[in-house]
Amino acid sequence: MSIRHITLAALATLAAAQSASAYELDYSIDLLVPAAWPTSVVLLNVNPSDWASSTRRGAIEDAADAFLLNPSWFFIEPLEDDDSSIGPNNENELTFTSNSALLCGSSACTHLWYSGTDIVEADIYIKNDTYSVGNTKSDNLAYAGSYRSLQTLILHELGHMAGLMDEDGNYSVMGQDWNVLHAGSTDVSPYLDADSGAGLRELYGTRVGFADLSVSHWGYGGSSGGFSTHERNIVEDTSGVEPWHTTIGGEPYYVLGAGEIYRFEATLENKSDTAYTVDVSIVISPDPIITGADTELVRIPGIALSPGPTEVWLPALVPEGTTGLYYIGAIIDAGGDVPEWDETNNGQYLVAAFSW
Repeated sequence: MSIRHITLAALATLAAAQSASAYELDYSIDLLVPAAWPTSVVLLNVNPSDWASSTRRGAIEDAADAFLLNPSWFFIEPLEDDDSSIGPNNENELTFTSNSALLCGSSACTHLWYSGTDIVEADIYIKNDTYSVGNTKSDNLAYAGSYRSLQTLILHELGHMAGLMDEDGNYSVMGQDWNVLHAGSTDVSPYLDADSGAGLRELYGTRVGFADLSVSHWGYGGSSGGFSTHERNIVEDTSGVEPWHTTIGGEPYYVLGAGEIYRFEATLENKSDTAYTVDVSIVISPDPIITGADTELVRIPGIALSPGPTEVWLPALVPEGTTGLYYIGAIIDAGGDVPEWDETNNGQYLVAAFSW
């Protein structure tokens, strides 16, 4: 059996704002056939010392749980390794290291071995560093914290393990992974984006009955060094001008006029293989937790969502008499027409705003 070995480096530097999928697959072995695992479930052995760390183990399990919610028939199961060795030994392994060569000079690196176009082994090396390891928003780099999300970094590497390459054409965890997050009031949650899910579907087939729709206040910003960059979605008035705003605690705060119409930018994600036409509600809320109980400003019917991410502008009127601090959010599939695997990610605040 002929084995080939390749390494895939993670995002080394942080860059700082589309329908259709733009995912990249691994054609390093065959220009016509992408590399993939021959089985639908693979084990990932975590170094015992890293498994014993509750913070590292928690981040690994969070990333694996997020990967599990993908629309394909491919899954990765982490477990404690029975030894501390790592290398070409017919086991898939993950460990933390300070060895720059193993890290490919980056924050993380996945080493792959092949038999033909079959992936037969993967070893993931993560840099020994300080990370945001939980779901706390205040310490997360995407929201004015000091630390990069370990969950999204690992999720990026799990994508490489599965056969996805770095992405520079769409909002994707295979690009600038550190801000592919859903956010609440004080928490953030990593997730596998729709573009990466589309790539996994091509490699491993579609999971029958899987559907998931979600909203993000992050969007595609461009390309840098082979990675997509992401930026916070914005607000425009009817003339296409962004209203005055400032940044507080890493969040954009806009000053909006009561009784005025604005356009709110949002990224809508369809993580299935089926196109859906859904209603999207724009709501006003006293807090960043967006639910169907919030006051609906407008319901926009008939938004067509192909599989993948779609960036849209959603118009809404800020009601007369609105004063103080509030949040404008969006709810996808507001009519509840699509049965989804995860209904908890349908609402997301887009911006915080002031009116007086």
